[in-house]
Amino acid sequence: LVETHGDFDRLQAISAVDADARVALVHCCLIRAQGRGKRLFLFESRAARADRLAAELGLDAATGYLSALSADSAAAATLQAGASLETLGPWSLDSGDRM
Repeated sequence: LVETHGDFDRLQAISAVDADARVALVHCCLIRAQGRGKRLFLFESRAARADRLAAELGLDAATGYLSALSADSAAAATLQAGASLETLGPWSLDSGDRM
């Protein structure tokens, strides 16, 4: 799912689960954006996947920040006590999850 906004094509969601397919899909989106005189923006929460995209496609990476609201007050208390996100179990965030 790609949203065009100003000078950017924003890659909002990727349906490809396989690592090679994800890289190929982002590559196609990059070529499409460049062909239209646009830049490509995407968000990746997994460092290894971000590193691979940067290395293989020549993308620039910038560190960002994430804010999250927990619907589970016990989970929020666990995080406030200093626990890492990994203690809450697996999670994944894609570009389209941004608000």
